[in-house]
Amino acid sequence: MNKVFSGLKQCFSNWRYTLLAALIAFFVLSFFLLLPNFSLIFSVAKQSLIQAIKLSLLLFGSIRTNFTSLGATTTVITAILFGINASLFAYIVRQRSLAKISGSEASASIIGTILGIFGIGCASCGSLVLSLLLPILGTSLTALPMHGQEFSLLGIILLLVALSITARKIASPSTCEVK
Repeated sequence: MNKVFSGLKQCFSNWRYTLLAALIAFFVLSFFLLLPNFSLIFSVAKQSLIQAIKLSLLLFGSIRTNFTSLGATTTVITAILFGINASLFAYIVRQRSLAKISGSEASASIIGTILGIFGIGCASCGSLVLSLLLPILGTSLTALPMHGQEFSLLGIILLLVALSITARKIASPSTCEVK
């Protein structure tokens, strides 16, 4: 656990990576919150770009009304963890050659994000993305105990695993492995 904190400290002691994590988390959260209303925003944007921006900003309040407490919490956590993971990955790519980064680091982060996205949904529809992509599966998600939020929780776990792997890699000295 010390290596994880050491890797996080090493990366985020540089303000650029902190800013990168915050910006990515904001854009991911924006995507999650505005996804159900993209067609409305697009329609308004055809009339007035300023009105579309105002509408988009107002829709950020939908997290209180359209999401359950668990849904809102997992959505925010997924966005934050995605931002942190992206920043850690950018840091390690910059510090080491891309060839030394294992596929497990990238895979865990990507799979965690995808599962987190699948679990996003509002109080009325359960898992929004899955219900849009897979109508039969999407409607059966309401039969799950947490209405598809299980995917968000699994995504958060995988994002935490990816964060841990990448932070440990940052804290470890770069050495050659000779066999």
